[in-house]
Amino acid sequence: RIDKSRDDSVIFIMVGTNDATVWADSRQTKIPLEQSKMNVQQLIQIAKNYSKNVVVIENPSIDEKTANEYRFDKSVLYSENHVEDLNQILRDVCVASSTDLISLPNYDHSLLEDGRHPSQCGHLKIFEIVKQHILSKRLLGMTFPHDPWAEVR
Repeated sequence: RIDKSRDDSVIFIMVGTNDATVWADSRQTKIPLEQSKMNVQQLIQIAKNYSKNVVVIENPSIDEKTANEYRFDKSVLYSENHVEDLNQILRDVCVASSTDLISLPNYDHSLLEDGRHPSQCGHLKIFEIVKQHILSKRLLGMTFPHDPWAEVR
């Protein structure tokens, strides 16, 4: 639930990994990049109706070989190049809309459960990056006095 009366609410948007698919037979993108761009623009616009603090998180890189090995839908393939194309769209849209962006550089593929979705440790890595962003931008007035994830490491 979003409380519109608070100025310190933050909306985080992380989308696109599932859009990083191509049809196996034609190698054409399942979701055209222009459609992905419009989708992200719309999500940001809607989010900004609810909070002045909107932050987009890039997609982690994928392990294309593993992702395609473990895919359920055999009519599609996952493409690392397409993930990078989607991340470029996120960067461009964020610049154009003055929206904060969190990058996930050098994301370790061993943190991916199935080649594309983060494992528990992968989510922890993303949390640490997001936490640093929150603290550096002084969003939410939050501090983290203890490490809530110590027991899962």
